[in-house]
Amino acid sequence: MDNEEFLKQLLERMTASITTSAVRRQGPKGTKQAAQDFLSESELITEFSRTGNAKSFLEMLNRKTLDLQKALPVHEGHGGYWGTARKCLNIFLFECSLNRHLYGHYSLARLEGWLEVPLDSLVGTELKKDAQELLGRQIPAWNTIKGLTKETSDIFQAAASDVAAKYGSSRAELDLRYWRRVQEATNP
Repeated sequence: MDNEEFLKQLLERMTASITTSAVRRQGPKGTKQAAQDFLSESELITEFSRTGNAKSFLEMLNRKTLDLQKALPVHEGHGGYWGTARKCLNIFLFECSLNRHLYGHYSLARLEGWLEVPLDSLVGTELKKDAQELLGRQIPAWNTIKGLTKETSDIFQAAASDVAAKYGSSRAELDLRYWRRVQEATNP
């Protein structure tokens, strides 16, 4: 197998991070597959890797969120949510950044500080707690992924940047921190 085929297969494997539970109740049947199909295009990670600064990365993330949103199925007015699209992109990009082959080939090191934490109810709830306790900042109560807008996402991501700095980590890593915290609280 040549290197390009290997990288293509790795990218396809990274799309498996978009699990059934990651998109549960966030769209009609076919939402997971549509997201995986969109993310499996090898040009997607190449486009992100070519962004040269935080501003161009965010512009790309916003464009690709809208593109993925349009690719998600809608049935009887249900589906095609902006929040679902953004969550899937953020999960995928973070997973790619953790893979040493993709990290090296696509020069993903520069993206690490720009990656967003994938927002969901667990992250939103824990982030709200941390924003209050660590920063003395009030952010909105978590609503739903389906109801998430870019404006609300921006508020949560700004808080995530400051909370992550307090922990000495990146925003994207907060997902793991919060998941572990909830696991430890529910399974002592």
